[in-house]
Amino acid sequence: LDGLDVVLFPGDLSYADGYADAWDFYGRLGEFLWDSVPTAYGPGNHEYNSGGENFANFLPRYGWPSSQRSNSDSNLWYSFEVGLAHVIMLCSYCDYTTSSMQRTWLEHDLRSVN
Repeated sequence: LDGLDVVLFPGDLSYADGYADAWDFYGRLGEFLWDSVPTAYGPGNHEYNSGGENFANFLPRYGWPSSQRSNSDSNLWYSFEVGLAHVIMLCSYCDYTTSSMQRTWLEHDLRSVN
């Protein structure tokens, strides 16, 4: 893991499909990685609709606490800096229409990058 600045998980983390114990098993399985390098998570269909998840198991385990630093309205979309990169994590399972909170946040976030 030497030389890694960040690991990005864009979704479909555990395939637990509503089974909370499988989320915990997945977390323990990858704990060495989470302790070794900064990680960022985005929700996929298995965090949202498989097994009726609706983010119920994703948010308490992987809800990104620095969403407040990026002035995000939600832990499901946020941004952060890694080296010279401005990384944006979005939620394709959340409303992203023109007047949505996610879209409004994204436009503001993009304007703030120099």
